[in-house]
Amino acid sequence: MNLRQQIINDHTLKTSRILNKPLDKAFLIFTHSLITDKSINAFSPTDDVDGGQDKQIDAISIEEFGDEATVC
Repeated sequence: MNLRQQIINDHTLKTSRILNKPLDKAFLIFTHSLITDKSINAFSPTDDVDGGQDKQIDAISIEEFGDEATVC
């Protein structure tokens, strides 16, 4: 395992322990936090749109600012 994979695994395990989530959900929350530049604690259950083993979008966030919105 290379260093990058080990760092991701370590952060996923840490997220799993902190939030008491299975590893697959912890990985989803961790990567979502990297993309949105927000804390793992900012992940809302409504952001989780995983429908099973469909290999499509698993999380989405919509940030509204007045009459504008950003989708992550």
